Amino acid sequence: MKNRIIFIGIAILCFFLYGNTLTNDYALDDSLVLTQNQFTRRGFKGLGDIFTYDSFTGFFGVEKALVAGGRYRPLSLASLAVETEFFEMNPFISHLVNILMYILTCYLLYLVLASLIPNTGKKWMDSIPLLATFVFLVHPIHTEVVANIKGRDEMMILIFSLLATLCAIKLVDEEKPGLRYLLMLGSAVSLFLGFLSKENAITFLAIIPAALYVFKRVPVTKIIVIILPMVVATLLFLYIRHRVLGASISDPIDELMNNPFVYATTPEKYATILYTLGIYMKLLLFPHPLTYDYYPFHIKIVDWSNLVVIASTIAYLALIVYAIWGTLARKTGGFAALLFIASLSIVSNLVFPIGTFMNERFLFVSSIGFAIGTALVLRYIREKWLNQRASTIVIASFLGVVFILSSYKVISRNRAWKDDLTLFTTDVKVSFNSAKSTCSAGGKLFEAAKEQRDSTAKFKMLDESVYYLRRSVAIHPTYTDALLLLGNALFEYGMYDSTIYYYKRIANRAPYYSKVYENLPIVLNRTKDVDYKIRTYQFFDSIKKNDYDINYQLGTLWGKEKGNIPLATSYLEKAYNINQSRKEATKDLGVAYGFAQRTDEALKMFQKALSIDPNDDQIYYNIAILYASTGRTNEAQSYFAKSQELKQKKNAK
Repeated sequence: MKNRIIFIGIAILCFFLYGNTLTNDYALDDSLVLTQNQFTRRGFKGLGDIFTYDSFTGFFGVEKALVAGGRYRPLSLASLAVETEFFEMNPFISHLVNILMYILTCYLLYLVLASLIPNTGKKWMDSIPLLATFVFLVHPIHTEVVANIKGRDEMMILIFSLLATLCAIKLVDEEKPGLRYLLMLGSAVSLFLGFLSKENAITFLAIIPAALYVFKRVPVTKIIVIILPMVVATLLFLYIRHRVLGASISDPIDELMNNPFVYATTPEKYATILYTLGIYMKLLLFPHPLTYDYYPFHIKIVDWSNLVVIASTIAYLALIVYAIWGTLARKTGGFAALLFIASLSIVSNLVFPIGTFMNERFLFVSSIGFAIGTALVLRYIREKWLNQRASTIVIASFLGVVFILSSYKVISRNRAWKDDLTLFTTDVKVSFNSAKSTCSAGGKLFEAAKEQRDSTAKFKMLDESVYYLRRSVAIHPTYTDALLLLGNALFEYGMYDSTIYYYKRIANRAPYYSKVYENLPIVLNRTKDVDYKIRTYQFFDSIKKNDYDINYQLGTLWGKEKGNIPLATSYLEKAYNINQSRKEATKDLGVAYGFAQRTDEALKMFQKALSIDPNDDQIYYNIAILYASTGRTNEAQSYFAKSQELKQKKNAK
């Protein structure tokens, strides 16, 4: 009955805090895992691919070494595929599932803590499990996990890892062989599912034995027996992951947005890591301001002379020492410190590169250690500093203030996660020194401006867009996305030279960046300066060799605009040889051969063009002209007639 009341209380609190996310749309990485992921969008039909490819493949369409080691987290993607199968693309359902998962996470946390830590008093404030669960539940640092649909992978890893922990705890006192085997199987399967949610579940191979040792006083030999099935589950996961991703060893990432330490020296790298670890501590104690973006250079590269680095190093060394001593001494605080250190270590950039400095969602599991520590401090105050009545008033008042402040922060923060435009334009004010945040805000404002019918509102948004995009380029001068978006935004002002300038900067660094070449004809078609067009295309031809479209455009410019048939023919021949299945170059090459009196070659090209598109009336007309010029009147009339027939059909449509 007591557990039922606690579950209902947890559910009410979770809906109170996160109920306003139900009206939110998709945001941020939801495109990575759902809205633009071809695997999850196919529902049940995409499940096979979800479990057999890197977790980024469904978004990019190809396997890419976006982050070191790759990512294999199919279970959260599978949950989204199932949702899509039954509810299609429905953000309300996805947000509802996230809230329900958060309720389950908090309740399982309470059950695990209640199974480990006995209640030393009769009142609710004597319960470490209840206090810790409350602190965990209301902490604003969790808004990213719950409010962002993609964040469910963090909840799923914790749900399954807590289930594995519960099975291990029950194993300690279970004597029936049948139930023991079931609990062993349950612990192994639960942890395996945790791994399929996110690789970070591996930290529970240290957390679970520590919990058994500290709270259940289980001998080391028995702990080994209990965790053995989980070790087997770990090895099975690592084997599957290896089969899917390979050796998971890739060349070092040299792009700043996926490797924030690319320009840092080794001492600077580790100083900055300790700096970010200090920020994690600060956010647990004072979760403001919050932002989705900790990319370069929201956090700056620092060295060992920085006072925050020194303070953070001392704090973490002390915490590590206390975690080791306290765990060996079977202290609850020692276990809390160990849980915090172990779960944070794997996302700290110390174990392996994670692609960014830090993220608030990385504190999701670690915050349990903070929550337990907070509960211990409150109990200490109650037992050592105050009498019963005074402590009740003080602690109840403290928790009330925490609840009010946390509720305000969580509910207001949820509104920022409404959609990409709201999130990006809100958080850019916090992460103003981040190339990613400024680029994202500028890009979304640019998209919104293009949809505006009111010219005043449109250009106000465009002004903001250009402001943020220029800021992004200033922070990261070779940031391809920012350069492209800035060029596109300036195009809307008619600043075509500036657009081409930024496209050239991209091409110099990324010669095969397709979006530049897709946009290039659109931009150049707006200018009447033929020589400028030719010079621009020749520049890109020198950067990207053997490109069909560039050679075709140069061929048509030299032929139609400059009347230089030999040079036009040369470029059109290059385009034709690059891709003989494209009609445009084949057809225009026939025209060029015709002007050069190369009749047989012209006829061959026209016939080839007809095989590609037999309904092009212009090709029939060109062949008719060619036959007429050589005195083959009957053939000419036949092709003229066919040209007219096709033209009439086209006009009739």
